[in-house]
Amino acid sequence: MNWIKLWTNPWFSGSTRWELTPAERSVWIDILVRAGLNNPPGQIDFFSENQLISQFCITPELYEISLKKFQKFKKITLKKNRIIVRKWADYQSEYAHKRTKKNIRDFNIKKLDIVRQKPHNKKRREYTRSTSIPSSTILSKPNTNLDTPINTDLDMTREEVKKLLNEVLREKSI
Repeated sequence: MNWIKLWTNPWFSGSTRWELTPAERSVWIDILVRAGLNNPPGQIDFFSENQLISQFCITPELYEISLKKFQKFKKITLKKNRIIVRKWADYQSEYAHKRTKKNIRDFNIKKLDIVRQKPHNKKRREYTRSTSIPSSTILSKPNTNLDTPINTDLDMTREEVKKLLNEVLREKSI
């Protein structure tokens, strides 16, 4: 996972702001990022306490206090050498789902869907990308004929416009 969700309003006005000190909030963000890098995301495993303390650049005391508070406020669950971020799938997948719907609605792109075609051989699957661009965003084909007017109101060709611009630039430089 290359990103984690961090809602702006809840971050400033939500419970985490008031439950945790600034140092503990930085540990919380580090835990979320580390959990996002894990496979599967949402938990931290394969790291000792000392490794996490070193990665987070914090003191062992801050690490212990932070984990206790995170447990108290039900942000994490500790199991053996694993830190599990509670409600990870609810929050992170909801964001991905909303982002996908927004892309479809706003850009009329079928989410750059990877359309799975079911061939006869189930072991082989072909993937194709389908994109559709709304006709309202497609501009007319640019005019490549230099002798035709750029703007019908001006009735000037491209060459005449270039010539006029060069004259204006020369006058400004004098």
